[in-house]
Amino acid sequence: MERRRGKGSTGAHGVDFQEALRRFLASRQDGANFHLVSLWRAWPRILGEELAALALPLGAQERVLLVGAEDNPSLSELSFQVPFILKQTNAFLRQDYFTGVKLELLQGRRPLGRP
Repeated sequence: MERRRGKGSTGAHGVDFQEALRRFLASRQDGANFHLVSLWRAWPRILGEELAALALPLGAQERVLLVGAEDNPSLSELSFQVPFILKQTNAFLRQDYFTGVKLELLQGRRPLGRP
């Protein structure tokens, strides 16, 4: 049994992958989830190098941005920067996607957008 690859190809169950992907993306509420990868990659440019070194992106939970810090002094400093972080990330996404920022200690987790 030979499978065709490329535009309009179908999977093992006869489903057109491109069409299934198009439907899935269209069903997403606002598509911002797919822009989050570019947000993580552009993090230092969005916040500035100095702040980005303290505020490490951990992800999103619902519409809350999760930001990590390496230690308690950094966490304390970031608490004053929450409005700026929220404003800059929403501006990058070109919508009010995030409604808040939750700060957490890294505790061994690897920030997003870093190898």
